[in-house]
Amino acid sequence: MSITADLDALDPLGLAEVICCASKALASRPLWSVPSGQTLPLVRQLTAARSALDAARLAAVREVDTRGTAIEAGAASTSAWLKTVGLQRPGGGG
Repeated sequence: MSITADLDALDPLGLAEVICCASKALASRPLWSVPSGQTLPLVRQLTAARSALDAARLAAVREVDTRGTAIEAGAASTSAWLKTVGLQRPGGGG
């Protein structure tokens, strides 16, 4: 059984939960134990992961906006909902 096969079975929300758990686990690891030769690849991999996650987040926000889900939940707009839940700074793009 591979991790990829397990991930393929998850829906987007399940994948987001895995990412959140993995991110918390990574953040709690002591980086002093990472060999020097792995620090640059680690930063590159994390940067690529952040870019992919940012793209997924933007796609999800676009879907919320397209469906009007935030308005259905009682917000004045998607932007207002993002500000309410702390996902967007006032006047910011995200």
